[in-house]
Amino acid sequence: MAGTRTRTKSKSKREPNPAKTPPVIDPIEVEEASIILGMASDPKRVSILVALALAHGESETEGLAWLAEPDPASLTRSLAQLRLADLIATRRIGGKTLHSLTAKGWALARFLDCVVFPAATPREPGVEIDPKLLSEVGEVMDDPEAWFHTPNSVFEGRKPVELLGTPEEPRLRNQIEAARYGMFS
Repeated sequence: MAGTRTRTKSKSKREPNPAKTPPVIDPIEVEEASIILGMASDPKRVSILVALALAHGESETEGLAWLAEPDPASLTRSLAQLRLADLIATRRIGGKTLHSLTAKGWALARFLDCVVFPAATPREPGVEIDPKLLSEVGEVMDDPEAWFHTPNSVFEGRKPVELLGTPEEPRLRNQIEAARYGMFS
């Protein structure tokens, strides 16, 4: 067998390339994300989340009743689904039922605010603040410009300037007006 070559296969083991290794995705987390995003697929549930966010995160059932037209049972059903998904919490005070956004509910409301309602996205730094508004804040704050650019717990940790030009601007203006008249919550 002079002229015949035998090829041997190299049995070297190749180490996996960490750059090509896919990230580990927890199927439970994927399922939870799917459920949460599914909650945003229904207009009634989206309306409830947005209404709660605009109401500073909490509202009585009666305050959400306008969302129930023409079928009041659909409001109850939607509230129950949002509760099961841990997007809202419910508590009773006397004869009133209060619904509030949970941390997940706030996160979804912010997502909706930024992605679905792009006109409501926070403004870029350097936005000019209405001089009249600065003057009003100046009545109660030493440095109104700094106040507008400082995260504020009243606005879920956002800077007041980020609310300008969004659907939440009336809420900001109401807070400023309340502070001017000494009404603090």
